[in-house]
Amino acid sequence: MPFAQKALAALSWSTGLTAAILIALAIAIFFLWYAFQERRELRLMKSVKMSRAADVAALAPGTLVEVQGTLRCATPLRAEFSGKPSAYFRAETIKSETWYESDSDGKKQQKNSETKLHSNVQFAPCEVEDDSGRVALDLTGAAIDEAEVLRELVDGEVKALSGLVGAVVGIGRDNTTVTRVEHNLGFDIPIYVLGEVQPGGRIGAPAKGSATKAFIVSLKSEEERSRHVAEMSQFGMQVGSVSLAISILLFCFAWYKAS
Repeated sequence: MPFAQKALAALSWSTGLTAAILIALAIAIFFLWYAFQERRELRLMKSVKMSRAADVAALAPGTLVEVQGTLRCATPLRAEFSGKPSAYFRAETIKSETWYESDSDGKKQQKNSETKLHSNVQFAPCEVEDDSGRVALDLTGAAIDEAEVLRELVDGEVKALSGLVGAVVGIGRDNTTVTRVEHNLGFDIPIYVLGEVQPGGRIGAPAKGSATKAFIVSLKSEEERSRHVAEMSQFGMQVGSVSLAISILLFCFAWYKAS
C-alpha cells in the first residue's frame, strides 16, 4: 500500500486519536515558531551595538540602533479609563460570552467567544535620555512592555448594550460580561529601545521593506531582556519538541493499529 494511502488509513482508524494527533501537532508548530521568533530577536539584539542617545541623530535613516536610558514625555496623554498620565495607552472594552450547545449525542458542550466592542490606542511624543543627551522616540508600531493597570467588569452595561448592538454582537446568551481593560506605559522610567533611525534622527518602527522588522520598547534592561528572551525561546523549544514527539508517537500507534 502506498505511503499516502496507509497514512490516510491510519488517520481514519480513530476520530478521537486523529484529533489528538492534530492538536499535538498544532501545539508543536505554534511553540516551535514562537521559539524561532524569540531566537531571532535574541540574535538581533546581540548583533547591534548600544548607541548613545546624542549620537543617534547623526546615523543614516534605516540604521538599527539600541538605546538605553530614561523615557521622558513632555506632554503625556491621560489614559482613557484610569486617567493615568501616560506615554502610551491601550484601552479596550471586551464582551465575553459563554453558552452551551448539544452535540450529535445530545451532550452539552461549552462554547466561548470574545468580541472587542471598543479599542483606543494612543501614543504621545517622547524621548529617551541618557548621560549624553536625548533622542526622540516615535512609539507607533512598537512591541511595548505594557502594564495592565485596569481590568473591571462594567456594571449594568450588558443590559444597556442589548438595545444598541444586540443584533450585531448577540447579547443574551447563557452568560455575558463586558469588561474594560487598560494597558499603559508611564514615563520617567528606565527603558530599553531597539529600533530603526528614522528621517529627522528619531527612533521608530522599521521602514516599509526593512529586513529587520524589529521595534522593541522594554522596561527591562538589555541584559534582563536578553535573559528573558533566551528563557522563553528554550521553553518554546521544549514544549514544541515534546508536543511533536507526542504527535509522532500517536501517529505511529494509529499506523500500527490500521495495518
